[in-house]
Amino acid sequence: MIDFIGNRLLEQVNVFNETDQRIGGSIVIRGPGGDTVLDETFDIAPSDSEDDEDDGDDEQSTAVYDDVWDGSGAYEATVELDDTEIDGESEATATVTIDDPDEEMLAVPLGSEEVDEPIAFRVGESLSDFAQ
Repeated sequence: MIDFIGNRLLEQVNVFNETDQRIGGSIVIRGPGGDTVLDETFDIAPSDSEDDEDDGDDEQSTAVYDDVWDGSGAYEATVELDDTEIDGESEATATVTIDDPDEEMLAVPLGSEEVDEPIAFRVGESLSDFAQ
């Protein structure tokens, strides 16, 4: 059931704010040929925005981007945070391999307790793949 819901909400690239503070920053992804396929900024609400009861419905703790992959191959993803550090880190870069651009997604959890890095990069085909 979680994958059914997740697959309806997620796109090719997904940035998750799993901290207790609002996080702004940017994400840049370069394709296998070195061209920029994504260059966007984000401003993401905390993961538990229950304190914002008056307008909590409008707050999203995830930024999603579609139409990023232009084929299979190695993509370089860079995330830079504005005026924020998570466990002393404010930027991270990783090379991720996309074998099936029609099925695979990239998750970038920020401050997740389930991964070792404060800014992580995970490729999968469903929401449950990202939890592994």
